[in-house]
Amino acid sequence: GNKGSVVNAIEKDLKVRIGINSSTGIVTITGGTKEMREEAKKKIKEIECQQQTVAAEKEEARKLKAAEDAAERVETMAAAKAKASAQRSAAVADGEVKVHPQESVGEKNDRSNEFASVPVGMTITAEGKQEANDSQAKKEAEPLQAEGGTE
Repeated sequence: GNKGSVVNAIEKDLKVRIGINSSTGIVTITGGTKEMREEAKKKIKEIECQQQTVAAEKEEARKLKAAEDAAERVETMAAAKAKASAQRSAAVADGEVKVHPQESVGEKNDRSNEFASVPVGMTITAEGKQEANDSQAKKEAEPLQAEGGTE
């Protein structure tokens, strides 16, 4: 409670002394009779149980709020997507936008025809195997011939 008011009330009512180690969470009850110490222990456990219940309720409310927020974001995104789709359909219907035959909303276009079928520097033999072009290697292997006179 506020400034230990709950602990002070238990100590005063049951004539016991309650010590709480804040770093370890260990509660020590001294003084009074055994029955009074047991009653103080019972009251402390009840308070702890109430606090755990309140904490669990707060956590549940936080999770519910997060789920509601996520659902709202999904609904907003779906509405925006539907609006954009409707606007696009209207623009296509009005002739403002031309749609390519292979283009469809939400799908990637096939771009395989934009790239070389054989890697640069490779040739395909009659057997269907890929081989490196040796034209550069042949050029390097040919001896240079001097033009003009002799040395």
